[in-house]
Amino acid sequence: MFPVGLAIMLTGYREQYLWTTTIFLGLQALILLMLILKYWGFVPVLITSVIIFTLSYFIEYIGVNTGYPFGNYTYTSILTPQLFGVPLAIAFAWLSVNVSAYLITIDLYRKASAFAAALISSVLIFSTDILLEPFAAFVNGFWIWNSGRIPFVNFISWLVIGFLFSLVLTLFIKPGKLQGTEPCIKKIPYIVLMVNILTFLVINIYNSYLFMSVVGGTIITFILLILPLISKSEA
Repeated sequence: MFPVGLAIMLTGYREQYLWTTTIFLGLQALILLMLILKYWGFVPVLITSVIIFTLSYFIEYIGVNTGYPFGNYTYTSILTPQLFGVPLAIAFAWLSVNVSAYLITIDLYRKASAFAAALISSVLIFSTDILLEPFAAFVNGFWIWNSGRIPFVNFISWLVIGFLFSLVLTLFIKPGKLQGTEPCIKKIPYIVLMVNILTFLVINIYNSYLFMSVVGGTIITFILLILPLISKSEA
């Protein structure tokens, strides 16, 4: 779906296929849940997925109806199905981004404490949102910011909520289980996250949203490539 979807989004047929976004995000979440189910068992997966999926939905519901904590915005009818004005795809997105970011963090920073792992993961989630916003709000119209611009509090909220969700993951999904496993298995979270990041980057740059592309891409590069090298050299 990634290469086909990317090609479609660069053509005039984009609007006809935006409805497939829910399927795409649902498949990502399912793949990641299958991965953590393999290594951490049914109960931890059930608890973490229910917490993140349910809380992210209610946070979005509160956000749409009150303007807190993200700012004033409204979802359009593009993403379906919706429950009380909030697309289920958004809960899938929160689950997918949080789990993939956390699994990548505990793979790259194996000696990090639970707090440090949650913090690094939240920065990765925060930088992904920087790339997501112009792609989702201004290019595809999944939601509309009432002020016509992205409020800064939105990014702070993503950072804080991403940190809290990552802390939840540290309680049930402990580092270490992916170490020594098949290389292809360990690459799954990287592939899932990079598929999203590359999509956002290509579409944003194509539509001239260069500043946020540079900022988000720089932070992600630092977290995934530069900081791990610094950590290893200090060790």
